Amino acid sequence: MRKRVDTILLRVNVQAWLSVEIKTDIDEEFRALSRGKPTGETRYKKIVKKAPRLHVKRNPEGIAKAQLMDGIFPLATNTKMKALEVLNSYKYQPHLEKRHAFLKSTLNVAPVWLKKNVRIEALMFVEYLAQMVASLIERELRVAMEKKKITALLSLPEGRASKTPSFEQLTRLFENRDRNELFEKDRLVKLFTQPLTPVQSQILGLLKIEESVYT
Repeated sequence: MRKRVDTILLRVNVQAWLSVEIKTDIDEEFRALSRGKPTGETRYKKIVKKAPRLHVKRNPEGIAKAQLMDGIFPLATNTKMKALEVLNSYKYQPHLEKRHAFLKSTLNVAPVWLKKNVRIEALMFVEYLAQMVASLIERELRVAMEKKKITALLSLPEGRASKTPSFEQLTRLFENRDRNELFEKDRLVKLFTQPLTPVQSQILGLLKIEESVYT
């Protein structure tokens, strides 16, 4: 019972606020030795039952100590930033986590088993560059939209508008372009490319990329 109690307290993390004792409670019961209605001469047998029970009490000292820290949000850093700067930097963390999730989704980075540190560092550097390029493309596009006062681009599926077009949306727009080459033996006769859609031309213009790259 002691082991089970400690496991439960640890699982819900209240071991500092509650104290649980296991005590043996004694219950006494008197039973008549003869049948029938009891009289003054009826003899009784005393039956003693012992049962372990949990006695739960609050721990005032532990609760008071927890109240002192309640509502306090500790952040530790090895930088020389001020407290507000540290907090703002911490709150930006979800954006960084979302960018790292971008590795497994859009960039399709697969697990690779590497043993040498130099190879691990090289792979991480390539992944870092991929994330940086993607984020810079998003930034350049959104800055250009703001300068030209464009509120949204039709970059979502089914031609729906997006106020914050992402790198994933851009790759989807450009990934299925067709390119065909007609050869006569080793001589290129003609190159066929799929015409750019209006939204593709608009995006290339905002990113200052020549359309000839895709045509």
